[in-house]
Amino acid sequence: MIKSVAVVDAYVAFFCDYILQLSRRRYGGLSALCRIMPNALPITSDYTSWTLNDCIVTAIEQRPCFEIMSGKHGETSSFVHHAEIQCCQSVWAVMHLQQILACGVACFKEHHNDPNLTPTIEAFALSDERQKLMDYSAYAFEDVRQTFFEDNIVQNNTNM
Repeated sequence: MIKSVAVVDAYVAFFCDYILQLSRRRYGGLSALCRIMPNALPITSDYTSWTLNDCIVTAIEQRPCFEIMSGKHGETSSFVHHAEIQCCQSVWAVMHLQQILACGVACFKEHHNDPNLTPTIEAFALSDERQKLMDYSAYAFEDVRQTFFEDNIVQNNTNM
C-alpha cells in the first residue's frame, strides 16, 4: 500500500510541478490556464457564471465562457471557453487533490460516528464513496495527462 501511495504522490507532484512551471511562462493557452489554477475556487455552479467573454486559453473573442474565480484577494476572474470546462475541472482537481480527498473523507465521517477508528476505516475501504473518489481521481489524472499530451507539451520521446 505504501508503494502505491508513493506512486500516486509522485504522479501528482510531477503534474503540480509541471503546472507551476508552465504557469511561469508568459504565453497564452495552457500557460494562462496554469497561472490561475493554484488560487482558483472550485469550478462548480456555486462559483461559476456563464457569460460572453474572451477566452484566456483559446483567445476566442466574445464567445460563451465560464468564469474561474480566484480565491486570492485582489485577483480578477478569468474566462475560459465553455468547451474547456472538463479540462479545467481536471486540472483544478489535480492541483487541489488533497482538498478533494479531505472533503470526501470528512463527508464519509459525518455518517459514521463510531469512536473507534478501525471500524470506520474498514467501512470506508468498502464504501461507494471511496470508490467514487478513486474513480474520479483516476479520470482527472488521465484527463490532465491527455490534455498536456494533446497540446504537444509532454511527450513520450522514444527516439532518445
